[in-house]
Amino acid sequence: MMHRKETGKSVVYRFDEFDAFGMASAPGASFVGTFIVPKEHAHRVQEGNELGSLLNLYDEKVYGIVLRKQWSRAKRRRTWAYYYPPKAYEMAPCDCGNEDTHWSEFEGHLWCDRCQKDFIPKHNGLFDGPIPVRVAAKLGVRFDRVILATDRLDRFDMDAGKWESEKERP
Repeated sequence: MMHRKETGKSVVYRFDEFDAFGMASAPGASFVGTFIVPKEHAHRVQEGNELGSLLNLYDEKVYGIVLRKQWSRAKRRRTWAYYYPPKAYEMAPCDCGNEDTHWSEFEGHLWCDRCQKDFIPKHNGLFDGPIPVRVAAKLGVRFDRVILATDRLDRFDMDAGKWESEKERP
């Protein structure tokens, strides 16, 4: 998905999960990034091929074009998910405003039942910073997870700082 916003001196193009080849949302490799383009260069961005145009302008080192938060990656399937929903960890809701999201089948993504789509949350709540686990425990936050292949609950040991499955067995 692409978002375009004009400001006083520039045009901002933000891409969320854009297929770098087909220019559409893709379940495989995706491009996430923000371009800031001075208004005097905005006419060089081709409608319908915004990402391709912007990447070319950036590669040509056209003066003033800035690229932020760029990465290209393939979605990887999640092997486990936290037992509690994303809302329990204060993760960002979907763009539609739905706060009752679920863990997506893909790492780094959440699922919105209302929109029927996977999305990357704007912020990851508790996971955006260092997590003092003992403080979290006192607040009632748990980090137990479910192993998806077996549907088994894997409890997090706050004292050891590990899940049960990661502890050394005798």
